[in-house]
Amino acid sequence: MLGALNKVKRYPREAAFRRQQGVPYIRFVMNREGKVLSVRLERSSGVRSLDDEALSLPKRASPLPRPPEEVKGDSIELVVPVEFFMS
Repeated sequence: MLGALNKVKRYPREAAFRRQQGVPYIRFVMNREGKVLSVRLERSSGVRSLDDEALSLPKRASPLPRPPEEVKGDSIELVVPVEFFMS
């Protein structure tokens, strides 16, 4: 899941210019086909542009990989960290 999100992740220009870093946590719900149904910020990074980029990732990456069969339910709720660090 993180791999699919990281493929579409972009470092916000403003944050890169200011050398801002952080790890927002997002909570999202997807269906069994990988379609993102909802996204919200679980924990802020303290940097608005990083939080906004993290919130846009799941829908940009949709459809996400289907959950494995052993994960039950019509929808799956996940909380994931989105890391923004400068090299």
